[in-house]
Amino acid sequence: MTASVPKLVVISPRPSKSIQSIGLVVNQKAIENYEKNKDFLKKSTKIDSEVYAYHSTLPTNVAHIIQNNLVLSLQDDHKYCFFERPELKLNHQHHCLIIFKVLLLPQRYERVKLEGRESYCQQLIIKDSSLFIPLYVLYF
Repeated sequence: MTASVPKLVVISPRPSKSIQSIGLVVNQKAIENYEKNKDFLKKSTKIDSEVYAYHSTLPTNVAHIIQNNLVLSLQDDHKYCFFERPELKLNHQHHCLIIFKVLLLPQRYERVKLEGRESYCQQLIIKDSSLFIPLYVLYF
């Protein structure tokens, strides 16, 4: 579901891109699984925090990401890359920015400082796809 909005300009130190539309991700099963997982983890381990993180992609990938939460296969055992600041991904050639909600658990994520960036400009590496969920898609 994509809603048209007035043209917005993202303010950043880089040349900005205009947001053409914003899509709200509606996947009730994924939301329920995420919330159940979060409740379970609150009881069994310490959650460092819950944050918003950003992943850019091409429009052709959005449906798969919404359906499968970035998981490429059933035996997918890789790390998922996000940025903590959305403007870091806006300079790429991708035309979509997906906003995720992410649980940060000890030993299940890492922050990687990007070469040539200020100390806060970090990539967030998540090691478990059950720790994040897509919320919104920004189309540029």
